[in-house]
Amino acid sequence: MTGKWHRVLGVMAGIGASAILYSQGTIPSDVTGIATVTTMVSAYASSVLPDIDLIPDGQKWGHLTTFLAFPVSSASLLVSAFIDKILRRGKKEHRAITHSLTGLAIFTASALIPVTTFSNAPNWIISSYIIGGVAGYLSHLVGDMFTGYGISWFYPFKKKRSSLRELLK
Repeated sequence: MTGKWHRVLGVMAGIGASAILYSQGTIPSDVTGIATVTTMVSAYASSVLPDIDLIPDGQKWGHLTTFLAFPVSSASLLVSAFIDKILRRGKKEHRAITHSLTGLAIFTASALIPVTTFSNAPNWIISSYIIGGVAGYLSHLVGDMFTGYGISWFYPFKKKRSSLRELLK
């Protein structure tokens, strides 16, 4: 799937996440617009983050918004991709750790810890930022499930790839 479609899915996931946050009462009605934009921008930025594993392989990666929105997460996932490449003895493999639930956990923890530790922002902003980011990241994984190559949800514990394209044949 191309970056353009990942970003479209990310914005759609951000809208859905914002609606859920609002319906749960997490977002106060007087800041609905700001919270929706925060959630959508967060989802947009994180929707291309799993492809950060292309950097260690020398491919161009021009998603500056992701680095700006999630600097700690970007760095954590990049380090994870480098470590994963070393463990694979330099073998090139796209859609490994960053395209798994392990990558999602690394992303979530590395986004959540600095924001909750060092931020005085209201809870609705933190919720919009984190939930939007998780929704965007997850939209990327689901989007790549529609490709023939699929993803390994439980990488590095289980390397079997799953693809919805195979199920839809």
